[in-house]
Amino acid sequence: QNGMRSLLGLIMAVSSCPKTRLLRPMAHYHLPLSTIEETSYRVASMYMLAQYFIHNQGKQADWRMQNLDKMYADIHTVNTAMLKRLQHQMAADAPANALIILDMLGTYITQAAALDFADMQWMFSDWIKQAPSS
Repeated sequence: QNGMRSLLGLIMAVSSCPKTRLLRPMAHYHLPLSTIEETSYRVASMYMLAQYFIHNQGKQADWRMQNLDKMYADIHTVNTAMLKRLQHQMAADAPANALIILDMLGTYITQAAALDFADMQWMFSDWIKQAPSS
């Protein structure tokens, strides 16, 4: 199921769906069988790099990651619809379970974002120490 979850996530990210294609940068640097911590780190990194490029284009960047929750809510809607299709088309539970696990990863990530990824802040202590005060 973890292998299938990884494959489904990759396929969905490279699809033409306007909601899941926002994950395309992660597909480009796909990390098969990643842990939840690795995925959370990659999502946060991708999102913030996207905001950097948005800012450089003169548009409003979401530095506080407030729209990450909306992005994953939209992806959850897609996952739910895909799950319904899979359950009606396949006799085996593995594909449906893989999609459920993938969707649960998204839920975890949005909860981590709500906590400002505080559990990852320790890794950046040297960056914080070296940053000039505002």
